[in-house]
Amino acid sequence: MAASVEEDGPLAEAAAVGPAVAEDSAAAAPREIGRAVRPQSGATSGRVTEAALGVLMAWINKYLSNEDLKKIEDTISRVEESTSGEIVPVIVKRSSTVGHVPLTLTLLITLLIVIVEFPFSDWLWVRPWVYLWPVLLIVIYYISHVLGKVPWIQKILVPEKDEVEQVHQRAHLEFYTNRVNRTEGGTGILIFVSVMEKKAVVLADEGISAKLPKETWDKILGQLGQNLRADEWSKGFTSAIENCGEHLKLHFPVTSERQNQLKNHLVVKE
Repeated sequence: MAASVEEDGPLAEAAAVGPAVAEDSAAAAPREIGRAVRPQSGATSGRVTEAALGVLMAWINKYLSNEDLKKIEDTISRVEESTSGEIVPVIVKRSSTVGHVPLTLTLLITLLIVIVEFPFSDWLWVRPWVYLWPVLLIVIYYISHVLGKVPWIQKILVPEKDEVEQVHQRAHLEFYTNRVNRTEGGTGILIFVSVMEKKAVVLADEGISAKLPKETWDKILGQLGQNLRADEWSKGFTSAIENCGEHLKLHFPVTSERQNQLKNHLVVKE
């Protein structure tokens, strides 16, 4: 681990990732529902359908416009012209599992109703009112399913410890599914942001992480976290890309005709 620090907002973490972990993480990779958003063309890539792309665009445009996405792509291309390293930014809607949220809401709402109706229990728990309770529970359950899709409710009902762990796991998964670990010389860097949890992670492969101290990653993540808290999503990504690029250029400059090993765009996933 090159650096690990938690801020008031996003999780600031930079990790040196060794190739020995690659096989286990890659084997656990889920189906990829979104590969990339390229606003300058309407085409989809890989297995992404037009419907899936529309869903991606519907939520990502709350944080990044098409112009922002193009700016991030241009920044990657410009930065990588002077280094043999690779930078891959990834943004996901959430990393945490939220399947427990509807049931938790059902229990909380039911408990609240029981507390409120307690003074009237003498007549609510006798016929015919007692027969309404099963119907009421079913109604509460379906209402909870609707409310359970609201992002801020999901965040409240996911413990902070679970958020940190699951964001960390998702970042590692994206590191391998996006082949950041396959760069020549171990010079790949992943800049990962999980929106619901408002946490960010930077993962650097062995080649570049061995060249830089913990404080370097802390500084990059500190700036990224500051931008995200200020709702400057585009600036956060472009600044982090440029900062990583400066270090890559210093330690891994272009020595011959550069071959682009990974695609130069923001990867957007659910």
